Amino acid sequence: MIEAKPHIGTNADASKLRIGVMLRALDEKGGIGVYTRGIIDELLTLDTHNQYVLYYRNPVNLGRYADRPNVMERVIRGRFNGLWDQVAIPLACRRDMLDVLFHPKFTVPVAAPCPTIMVLHGADWLLPEQAQYYPRRNVAAMKVLLPIWCRRASAILSVSELTTENIIRAVGLPPGKVTTTYFAPARHFGRVTDPDRLAEVQQRYDLPERFILTLSRTSGGARKNAAVLLEAFRHVHDRVDHELVIGGQGVERFRSDYGIPEHGYGASIRFPGWIA
Repeated sequence: MIEAKPHIGTNADASKLRIGVMLRALDEKGGIGVYTRGIIDELLTLDTHNQYVLYYRNPVNLGRYADRPNVMERVIRGRFNGLWDQVAIPLACRRDMLDVLFHPKFTVPVAAPCPTIMVLHGADWLLPEQAQYYPRRNVAAMKVLLPIWCRRASAILSVSELTTENIIRAVGLPPGKVTTTYFAPARHFGRVTDPDRLAEVQQRYDLPERFILTLSRTSGGARKNAAVLLEAFRHVHDRVDHELVIGGQGVERFRSDYGIPEHGYGASIRFPGWIA
């Protein structure tokens, strides 16, 4: 089933592309969700000429860009990611007569009737030194599927030069197919000087006056080099007036996982939980 909130008419102007965007990652809390929200906001702000068809999985998002005259919003039903990506989206692309389809995450529909572009946020599943941090079932599936998506995509954007080098080496992609496009700060980023706002955030997360901040997750401590960070802080905590703040949902379990004591350097480590 497909619900639509149209804001655009038939593409009578041949100079205008009909660009579809897969937005099932729009509601994710992690980095890819932040990236997805940021890139679609900027894309629609910068490009008011071409026509966009936004494909949501969550109907709550319908109307999010209702004020954009060159945007059509659709809710595409799909119980599983694979069915949504590989069956429901290609059918929607055909009906909407897209010129190109963009996905801010690392899949593209193999049966898409138009050129496709995807964003690659890493190639960890294909690298032995990184694959160990993922469930074996996920690694086995991605070793098969990621090369297929990479070869099927018309173009790939990579978020780092390391990711570009890794995917080219692992999959054997031709030169020029992958373009490194680095992250950039959102427009609202900047130094906060309002003392009331600073005090509110400090109180909300129980932050000290001076601190070193890092972000992690319970299943990603090894990938985020938490052990080395904690050892480094243990060595310097007597010589600096900073505490260590580790943000992330559930990462307080690092105390037991890494044997962080309640006294000594461990008393200068805080876990504020999820940071919005």
